[in-house]
Amino acid sequence: MTSAAVANPLLGVEHLSKAFSGVHAVDDFGFTVERGAIVGLIGPNGSGKSTTIDCITGFTAADLGTVMLDGVSLTGARAEQVAQAGMVRTFQNVRVYDRLSLIENVLIARQAYDNVSWWQILAASPACRTAEARARDRGRELIHLVGLAAMMEFPAAFLSYGQKKLLALAMTLMSDPKIVILDEPLAGVNPTVIRRVATLIRSLNDSGQTFIIVEHNVQFIMDHCSKVVVMEQGRKLAEGPPALIREDERVLHAYLGKADAVAMELAFHGR
Repeated sequence: MTSAAVANPLLGVEHLSKAFSGVHAVDDFGFTVERGAIVGLIGPNGSGKSTTIDCITGFTAADLGTVMLDGVSLTGARAEQVAQAGMVRTFQNVRVYDRLSLIENVLIARQAYDNVSWWQILAASPACRTAEARARDRGRELIHLVGLAAMMEFPAAFLSYGQKKLLALAMTLMSDPKIVILDEPLAGVNPTVIRRVATLIRSLNDSGQTFIIVEHNVQFIMDHCSKVVVMEQGRKLAEGPPALIREDERVLHAYLGKADAVAMELAFHGR
């Protein structure tokens, strides 16, 4: 990572705070994401990870703090504005349209980014037809990429839960985002899908895609992220490369309390 990338991160979050009924879910939290990085956001249950992601993506209004994406302020922006600016996300509870085919799902995900006006759509203008053809080609490419090409025209209801997560990832990529946030991408999926997700993330990152991964699977984060940010009780507990986070006693204690050394070894140093 160059010094210029560190000095000018793709995403910068500072002094983020959010309270619910007086309880501070996020308390003066901040972190950065450099262009082309894979950053893991981890922490025990209730540490504030989900609220942080909801705040920076505009799904929840923060009480305080600033969010900058590629030099543009997204502080106070609504979810659709954040997505338009180039920061998109998946959700813990996968969101796809079960009655629509896979290709229709990804085309819907693209519609908000085509810059085609309503009257062009009604008139079936050349601009509209060009945008539709381009989106369909991109959608087919992404469905192939996530390994679901054989079910391209099937309703999404035919997919397993893990396959729906792969489809949701394809949907986020339809807008050519600057940064993708994956919220619990491995929750509830089998080892085959986990391997597929890992391969996809690596391949996309090799092509320049930036990721934030929020995940309870600590080993996955340690294996695939260039930087790890650890939260506890709404604050940043630690931040750094996986090698340093593995050895941080504060992190081990936050996750495992007084658990024995063997449990710590299994959780943070591989199986």
